[in-house]
Amino acid sequence: MGRRTPRIVSVLLVRFQPRERTRLVAFILVMALITGTLVAAALVSGYRLALDDHRADLMALATSRARLVETLPATSADVQASLPDFFREHEPTVEIGGTTEVTLATIRGDSIVFLLVQRGSSVTASPPFSIRSPYAEPMRKALSGQSGVMVGRDYRGMRVLAAYEPVDAGWRAGVVAKIDLAEIRGPYMRAGLVLGGIALALIGVGAAILIRVGGRYQRSLSEGEEQLRDLYEHSPDSHFSVDLATGTVSACNRTLLEFLGCDRDEVVGKPVSDLYQPTSAADAARAHRTIAAAGEVHDVELSARRKNGATCWISLAGRALHDEMGNARALRVSWRDITERKQAEEGLRHERERAEHFLDVAAVMIIALDARGVVTLINRKGCDILGGASADIVGRNWFEHFVPADQRDEVKDVFGHLMAGDLPPLKDYENEVLRLDGGKRLIAWRNSLLRDAAGLIVGVLSSGADVTERRRLERDALMVAERERERIGQDLHDVLGQQLTAANLMLGVMERTLRLGTAPTPQQLLEIRTLIEVSLAHVRFISHGFLPIAGGENGLNDALADLAANSRKLFGISCVAPADDSPTVADSRVCTHLYHIAQEAITNAIRHGGATSVVLELEQSNEHLVLRIVDDGSGVPDLSHVDGGRGIQIMRTRAAMIGASLTVTPGPANGTVVCCTLPSRPRGRRRHGPQAS
Repeated sequence: MGRRTPRIVSVLLVRFQPRERTRLVAFILVMALITGTLVAAALVSGYRLALDDHRADLMALATSRARLVETLPATSADVQASLPDFFREHEPTVEIGGTTEVTLATIRGDSIVFLLVQRGSSVTASPPFSIRSPYAEPMRKALSGQSGVMVGRDYRGMRVLAAYEPVDAGWRAGVVAKIDLAEIRGPYMRAGLVLGGIALALIGVGAAILIRVGGRYQRSLSEGEEQLRDLYEHSPDSHFSVDLATGTVSACNRTLLEFLGCDRDEVVGKPVSDLYQPTSAADAARAHRTIAAAGEVHDVELSARRKNGATCWISLAGRALHDEMGNARALRVSWRDITERKQAEEGLRHERERAEHFLDVAAVMIIALDARGVVTLINRKGCDILGGASADIVGRNWFEHFVPADQRDEVKDVFGHLMAGDLPPLKDYENEVLRLDGGKRLIAWRNSLLRDAAGLIVGVLSSGADVTERRRLERDALMVAERERERIGQDLHDVLGQQLTAANLMLGVMERTLRLGTAPTPQQLLEIRTLIEVSLAHVRFISHGFLPIAGGENGLNDALADLAANSRKLFGISCVAPADDSPTVADSRVCTHLYHIAQEAITNAIRHGGATSVVLELEQSNEHLVLRIVDDGSGVPDLSHVDGGRGIQIMRTRAAMIGASLTVTPGPANGTVVCCTLPSRPRGRRRHGPQAS
């Protein structure tokens, strides 16, 4: 077995790679060393225990022999001669060992004389030794009066374990009880050899078994390492290591090389900063420092640089490797290619920005509500109407924050029916909304249902037009029309009716005169004619309010000229029309409202201001068309006077209906200036003013 084991081991070791073979041989040697050490320790321990036992036995034997000799008379030479027979008679009862001896000696001159040497029942003598001889060391100590146990050489020159004891018998003598060390060591040496052989045999057998079993595991580990290496090299993610001491790439996989389009020597050993685009270099360095400090990072998006200079996007993750002191010594970094995702995100971002741009340029309010009524989207127009930023609106419940309390239940009920599919999408549904500052606006809604992939209703998309001003203008227009009807009726009754009544009375007088045979005088006929002409002028003055003013070349200018002429004839005042080169207004609707504003201003100036002179001006100023009516009356009227300022209110309503503004201010010296300002686009000389829409 002992010869076959090394051969088996040597054969099996061939199956291992050199690195694994070295490790296995080192393992066998270490096990042999440990086993030898343990066996040696056990043997030494047993040997020491045996020495202690023999010391005690030998000391007891030496002491008993010395005391025995002391019982003999010290002066009897015959007694010394009879010592051998005496020792035979008193043979020790305890057998210590086969080489155990008891010697008795004395000193004669400069020699040690052994009186007897007893080994078992045999008692012999030994030739004398010089007291200076290196042998018989234990006896010299006994003869010098010492007592104890020692390891030394006896009179034969053999190494022995000896107990020595002096004899106090009236003559100088000593007793030594000893045993050969070879006899004590022998069993332990043989046991050590046997145990060592057994241990070596067991180690050999264990090594053989380990080699057989470990060979399979070693092949499995090799295959596993190869697979791991293959997975590392061909991983879908790029991997590389960074040496923190130098800041260079110490290793990388093939995926990284293919991703960058580089050879291995163009990456390994180069600064890691070269892998990133300059725009991401600072962020990459920060990410590497974070890995070294925190131990790991995940999902850090950076831009990397390919060999051809192209930019690619990666998601970085990494962890730190530490030395025995816990200091980071290297980084393991992984890249995941997210270029396509970033491009898709960029495309989506552009599309979203484009969609948001379309929403923001829309002239209507657009909001989206989820199934709970929470605002998920709002455009810029909606923010303007509600008086806040998108962050102040999105995420809040629409009904709780933006619908007046008196309309909330009704609007929520309509929304619930829409979400349940009980109602089709509504058009022109109107309700008020609350602004963030507490104000209210009237919105006309159009709704569309939002559905998920399964076709389930998940929300509502609504567009709302702010019709607050439109509805107010409509109400004001109705009010203006009603008040104008009242005014016209009053004019027809108070002025035209009186004029026609006067003419009728004058004609009645003429009729009675003719029946009496008297012809009417020319003065009477002239008065009747004048009265009829004034009535006709008044009819023309009123009738222009019912007819639209034609737009285009001189339409408004001609109408204002007729208005000035009729005012002069009807009221007997000075009324100056706009200049012939005044701007042209193409929109008939705008012309009509401007005419009525001028007509109302003249009427107010005469009736409430007592004006005797009125000037009409129409001009273009800084991209604005301006109609100005200047009178020399008593000044800005008190709005509470006569009709509560209805004339001025009517003028302002008409101005608002065409998108203009109207001001009433004192004149430079006296009187009043009514100014209506309308935004317009230049159309060249005498072709200015708002165009027909």
